[in-house]
Amino acid sequence: MAAISTLLIAVPFFAEAQSKKEIVASYYDLINTQQTQFAHTRDSAHLEVIYKAVLTWDSILVSNAFTEILEDAVTFYNRKNDFPRTLHYLQQLVTCGKSIQMLNYLKEEKEEYTSFFNSKYGAELFDSFEEKRNVYKQNLVLAYYALNNYITAVDQFARTFLDGGGEAYFGANDYEGFSYLTPELKKKIEKTTIALADSLCFEDIITSYNEYGFPSSSKSGKGGLGFIYAHLFINCAPIYSSTGVSSVIFIDSIMKEAVWEGEVSASEYAFWKDNSTNPHSRACKNIFSTYATPHNIGGGIKKISGDILDIKNLDKRRQEIMLPPLYVTAVTDKFDLPSNYVMPKNCPPIKK
Repeated sequence: MAAISTLLIAVPFFAEAQSKKEIVASYYDLINTQQTQFAHTRDSAHLEVIYKAVLTWDSILVSNAFTEILEDAVTFYNRKNDFPRTLHYLQQLVTCGKSIQMLNYLKEEKEEYTSFFNSKYGAELFDSFEEKRNVYKQNLVLAYYALNNYITAVDQFARTFLDGGGEAYFGANDYEGFSYLTPELKKKIEKTTIALADSLCFEDIITSYNEYGFPSSSKSGKGGLGFIYAHLFINCAPIYSSTGVSSVIFIDSIMKEAVWEGEVSASEYAFWKDNSTNPHSRACKNIFSTYATPHNIGGGIKKISGDILDIKNLDKRRQEIMLPPLYVTAVTDKFDLPSNYVMPKNCPPIKK
């Protein structure tokens, strides 16, 4: 009888774990279906289906993996001068961690938002900020948030203190960029310090993952580990833990699984995976792209860097992490397809 009771108790937890992945998959299915329809028709009604749907989705999953949809909706409705909806999606972004600094940036630096911020809806956005921000704060795991801030501080200090950046102080003395050091010695100290910092940060990441799970935005703060991945998720220069675990293999495996759990977006994982082997990631000799993620190269132009690994099976790989075919993303993100990209069989014409 005890065994049966245990089984009955265990089944709901198993079902719940499975249903979360199914929910996440259903969100991506809707996004990919509607974006594909948009690619073929250029009918923005398909995008609005996505924008309306995201407001009904689980708020934690949206905060972790689908804020890009909210950002796109803000841009879309602002261009239509639909300020009530622009306000609503910006407020949703604040509940996901968008800071007052980023709102001020939109107000002061982005001319296309001038009319919105000069309206009553712009004022309402700032009036409601603290209330919406508290929603974000309530979901944070404070210990995880503090640890991630510590990891970020260590990472940045190691990379800036020799030039006087960060808190480059020892006792009461500021060494003002350590200008008395020879270039050779300065370079050696910098290299050693960064290697030590990266090692310590990686050990902390392993520890925190074992205790709290994946560092999603809702738990550990907006953006999770963010650019720390640029230093630890480097295919040609991995960091190794005290137990011999590679930072590349570790981060790759936990992030890919997190996509299915709705802890991080598929596009963010694809970006960091591709970043680990492209020219932006130090002097990697074997340069290639796994998911064909484009990079901003300036002037609002996006381009795929490096050769694409096994391009004939590219869309199959993208499908494995719930991304649409590359031609669809090329339309929605406005970049040119590689000349050797193979369109899917029986694909309807793409409307220009």
